[in-house]
Parts: sequence; structure tokens; C-alpha cells
Amino acid sequence: MVTKPIGKVTLHQQGVFVAKLQFVYQDGSKMIHLDGSSGITIGCSVTLDPGAYGVPDNAMMSVYVFVVWGSDQQGHEIFNYVPGSPNVADYTITGTTLNNTLTYNK
Repeated sequence: MVTKPIGKVTLHQQGVFVAKLQFVYQDGSKMIHLDGSSGITIGCSVTLDPGAYGVPDNAMMSVYVFVVWGSDQQGHEIFNYVPGSPNVADYTITGTTLNNTLTYNK
């Protein structure tokens, strides 16, 4: 598995719904889901440090976007969370509550 070191995650919210940026990380054989941002409305962006929400240093993690009253999306990319890394995982979510797409920009 190829992982990319990151220190932060950005979500650009372009969907017609309210979204919350959350995180999933691997702890042994378990996947742990953590809450993150408050509601993000259309046209807004948020950048978060996963460690501030409980992702441990050097954990293998991915992003999860909770869509209020809709279909949630999980990123397919796996990252190595490295506190202080200048690398930012950049995502955009578009669409409607039940028909949305999460895109990894870089």
C-alpha cells in the first residue's frame, strides 16, 4: 500500500447540502471513525489538522464526509498522518444530498 504523508486536510464544499469533514484511521485491525468539523455550507472551505480531532501521530487515515440528511462519502486515498507536515490533502465535494461526489484534488 502506498501512502502519502499529510499534516492537514482541506474540504471545498460545493454541494447543495451541509457537510462535515471527519476522519477514519486504522488502529490495528480496527477502523476508528472520528468527528471533525461543524457543518460546512455551500461555497465554504475548511482546513483541519486531523490530530486535533484524535488521529494519532503516524496513523494510516482517510477522510470521511458526513452529508447531513444524505449519502456520506469516504475518500479512497490512504494517508500517513504526520503532524507538522506541509502536505495538505485537498478534496472537493459536489452534488446534492443523495447524489454527491467526493473528488481528491491533490
